[in-house]
Amino acid sequence: MSANRINQNINITIVYIDESGSLYNEEIIMPKNSTIRDALYFSKNILSIKSIDYLSDNIGVFGKLKKLDSELYDNDRVEIYRKLLSDPRDSRLIRLTKQRKTKQNKL
Repeated sequence: MSANRINQNINITIVYIDESGSLYNEEIIMPKNSTIRDALYFSKNILSIKSIDYLSDNIGVFGKLKKLDSELYDNDRVEIYRKLLSDPRDSRLIRLTKQRKTKQNKL
């Protein structure tokens, strides 16, 4: 394969962690100027996951939110984010309340 042919493609990684903590990590080779939407379409494993809502779940590249029509570059990592199960502030408040009760019971 010629060097020119190789340079017309980019390597992309798509990652997703489901509710049970299972990691889906897929590497694909795509043509230059491909978008996130293209990467999801070309993916063999990610599209089979029924719990992903591609229209409402947030998608990003290296931790930065992106739109589906965003262009990808060589070695980009497309990340599919799940909705939070609970608000982190609420979770922290619950933990603090439990810790305070534990301290009061020890006194």
